[in-house]
Amino acid sequence: MNPRKTKSKPNGDQIGDLIRFVEDDLSSNQPRTPATTFDRELTQKLHDMVPDADLVHLQQCAIRRNAALRHAREKKKHLSHQHFVEVRALLRSVPAQPATRLTILSFLYSAEAYFHFKFSEKGVAERFLWRSLKIDRTLQDRYGIDPIDIHRLQTASNFCRMWKGGGEFKRALPVLLDAARYAAGNEAAWPFPECATRRRIGRSSEIWRAMTHQLLGELFVGLAEAQDGVEAGEIARFVDQACQSSDAILPDFIRLPLEAKRAFFEDDPGAFLSRARVALDPGYAENPLVYFLLLRDVGVAVRPDSPGQADQIMTLVRQGSGRFQRVPAVLSRH
Repeated sequence: MNPRKTKSKPNGDQIGDLIRFVEDDLSSNQPRTPATTFDRELTQKLHDMVPDADLVHLQQCAIRRNAALRHAREKKKHLSHQHFVEVRALLRSVPAQPATRLTILSFLYSAEAYFHFKFSEKGVAERFLWRSLKIDRTLQDRYGIDPIDIHRLQTASNFCRMWKGGGEFKRALPVLLDAARYAAGNEAAWPFPECATRRRIGRSSEIWRAMTHQLLGELFVGLAEAQDGVEAGEIARFVDQACQSSDAILPDFIRLPLEAKRAFFEDDPGAFLSRARVALDPGYAENPLVYFLLLRDVGVAVRPDSPGQADQIMTLVRQGSGRFQRVPAVLSRH
């Protein structure tokens, strides 16, 4: 759909409301996202490799790193910096196995990247994210710490959040799509070839599916944020190319919502509603963000004077209500 011809311009506040709604719903009604499982798997892998004293050291550094992140979020730059200094002091003073030290450094660089991004030092933030990715490659290839692959994907997500924050959607969205494909099992889709790993691991566990859906949700948030901006035409072409590319075979749970989004950009309400109905039918309890963002597009695309289209919308709303217990208030007027 031509975003400049929509019935009502998508609103950034609405997108934020939807994200907060989904986060609240997930925290109250569903298991937590990959973070808890990732921490457990990484700790277990290190427990099998390094002395217990190293795990204590890892925890001490994590406590200070998390404090630094908390102060950075609160824009308390000096306090945040002090905690980062403490982590580095611990790294210098406490002996540890190389795998332990590299793990601490990788997470430290990721946290320091956030610190610099938060205080408008984007170039420095990118350098720290690259350092983290390179260390993670070593942890996986040299030490066989496969759970760190989740951290690599989170770093890819952090790059994209930073780029999206600066309006660089053309840069962020392809990386998010490739990261989701990689998490879904396509090794060749890793979005940063210069930091690719040699090891090949299985990605069938629940943590990988959850990570895939996290990245897919971020992709659709980015599409919603960009579809009325100055790059809207190029974003529409990106979606079209993603659907047509012969070398990027997509799982159905990625392909179907992208095809619905393509019909939205093509300004074909009938085709969009038809594809949205297909995309939102199977297995979407796992991805409420994609569901609700597409449902929001349905509200934009519908013709108020078309009873048939209105009936389809109500069907999708009832479907969402049954699946997620409730529908966000921001969608209720549709």
